Amino acid sequence: MLLESNIFSTENLSIWGAVTGTIGTLIGTLGFIIRFKTYARDKIKIRVDSYLKYHDSTDESKSNHMVVFCQGKQSIYISEIKYYWRPEGWRNYFRYFYYLKNLYIYNREISDGIKIEPNRNVKIGINLIEGLDIREITKIRIVDETGKSWKVPWFRKDTIDRYNTNKIIKEEELFEKGIHEVKLSARKIGDYYRIILMYKNKSIQNQTKGKYFYSRDEKSYNKNLHKVIDDIVPEILDGKISEIDKLKID
Repeated sequence: MLLESNIFSTENLSIWGAVTGTIGTLIGTLGFIIRFKTYARDKIKIRVDSYLKYHDSTDESKSNHMVVFCQGKQSIYISEIKYYWRPEGWRNYFRYFYYLKNLYIYNREISDGIKIEPNRNVKIGINLIEGLDIREITKIRIVDETGKSWKVPWFRKDTIDRYNTNKIIKEEELFEKGIHEVKLSARKIGDYYRIILMYKNKSIQNQTKGKYFYSRDEKSYNKNLHKVIDDIVPEILDGKISEIDKLKID
């Protein structure tokens, strides 16, 4: 009877040990999953969008900039922005080698850091040193105070070239009649065609009014240009239109 009792007790202990071991393993696994989810939820997460301005833009809100969104549960401090630019000539074929050597990189350090709170965003201007052309930038990375870096979405060179287009497509033409003077010209600005209409009443000193008409394609531009020359300019010269800033092209 004593032998049977010992065997029974040993079997019970073995079963109990297996049960508690399984429970411990399950609790440990569950704890790991919870910690991993907490880490994934709370770790620093950011999203970056980048924007280009048109070459002649004087509106600060349309300047070249990036917007950094803090999407995690922790604040982030941006301490540095790294601009990688295209080496000249044949060196461009080996630019990634140069980047590894920390060459052809402009490190813009931010002394006090830029703090971004969770669920907030900050606009950061793309400011380059004098002599560095934005069209030669190949990529950008932002760096936090721990040294971790994130890639900034950037544009192809042809896209940047398009935004930097600013060329005359119609030389300034002068129209005059009596006291009325109209100057008409046009430029290609980025993706847009812009007709520039300037009006001056010569009987009033230091008063010149201007109006821009924008078109998204060459066909619309030509149509609008003919309308301005054939319809709008004659009416201005006849004194029928004076508030040109209110003009619209249907």
